[in-house]
Amino acid sequence: MKILAYVHGYPPAHNAGSDEMMLHTMLRQLQQRGHEVQVLTGTGSNTTYQGVSICIDLVQEHALADWCDIIITHLSWTQRALVLAGLHRKPVAHLIHNRSLRQHGIIPRPSDLAVFNCWATYRGACGLCSDVRD
Repeated sequence: MKILAYVHGYPPAHNAGSDEMMLHTMLRQLQQRGHEVQVLTGTGSNTTYQGVSICIDLVQEHALADWCDIIITHLSWTQRALVLAGLHRKPVAHLIHNRSLRQHGIIPRPSDLAVFNCWATYRGACGLCSDVRD
């Protein structure tokens, strides 16, 4: 599977907190299992961090959306990722790690996949998932 992470920041340039490190850990694990991963972000430089390719050239967003099978996003770039995914008919996986979705301009809608960091976050994000499996 080809996975595009479309996020506002990514290590090593953006180490703001656990959300970036959670995403990085997930992408590395997916890559180690044979999936192709690519990060598109607005910070840092075009580089590779611990084996994960990072692109900061937002002009590439449509080419990368064509390339990928799924788009992973979180926080402030969620709306942009939803538009991009809609244009390219790609599923979206939301990483949800806090309850401040509307603060980041995220309008809840049924997700193709939602990954919550804990049960408390899940219980506070009603309406994001139409089919949640325990």
